[in-house]
Amino acid sequence: MAPRTALQSYQAIDTQGLTESQSPEKLILLLLEKAHSLLKQANAAIECGNDEPFYESTTKVVQIILSLRELLDMESGGELADQLYQTYSAIASSVFKIKKSKDVKDLSKITSAVGEIRDGWKVIAAS
Repeated sequence: MAPRTALQSYQAIDTQGLTESQSPEKLILLLLEKAHSLLKQANAAIECGNDEPFYESTTKVVQIILSLRELLDMESGGELADQLYQTYSAIASSVFKIKKSKDVKDLSKITSAVGEIRDGWKVIAAS
């Protein structure tokens, strides 16, 4: 087996094992950590003038955030679910706009916002 293929296979097994043994709160945290990391990668790509990694990263961020939004239990989640829905919608919309504008300042603001939400989920996942 080629080294790259072996690494990809190991990562797939590791990810599957990691997700199967985690609480929903921890899984949400993992998704937000990934989104935050992708936003940092998008920023680095803009600074280097690399369009393809920028678009790939921002597309994945939108997918993660919209997936989190769709997982919300709007029937029993009450006001918190409504607030998270609005927050996730605003983030996805902002990232979509940033994909067109490539505005580093706006990207930095969204990266900070996702980082704050991630930090909140860290507290929730730890309890």
